[in-house]
Amino acid sequence: MGAHLGIGAIARTPFARGTVLSEYVGEVIPYDPCSTPPPDNRYTFDIMGNSAEPLACIDALHVGSWTRFINHSCKPNAEYVLKRVGREARVCVEVIREIGVGGEIKVGYGSAYWKTMEELGMWCGCGEKGCRFGEKKGRGKER
Repeated sequence: MGAHLGIGAIARTPFARGTVLSEYVGEVIPYDPCSTPPPDNRYTFDIMGNSAEPLACIDALHVGSWTRFINHSCKPNAEYVLKRVGREARVCVEVIREIGVGGEIKVGYGSAYWKTMEELGMWCGCGEKGCRFGEKKGRGKER
């Protein structure tokens, strides 16, 4: 895990595929097309409905759990999943590939996130072979 990737989350015990690690929590903000969160808020998670517009977002910038520190990878070992708890919907982090002790927990942030980051001149730094969102020649600012 490089310093340029942020804080990150490291497994202290092994996790099998299908393990739900935790819930992604923060301030729930109902969707309002006239008032959107700043595009550089990297802790915002959109909750999508049946249409193309989000129903709400979870903003973990100021309040949230350890899950807000999970880094992106183009080859993730966990994913965000929508789970139902009674009548409530929860966004959880679930393991999709076994994670060993000391392994970094990584999710895929998605194309929409990286489109916004590209507009800000920021690129994926996961270092995975076949990285889909890294800076490419002729695209964006030179470093």
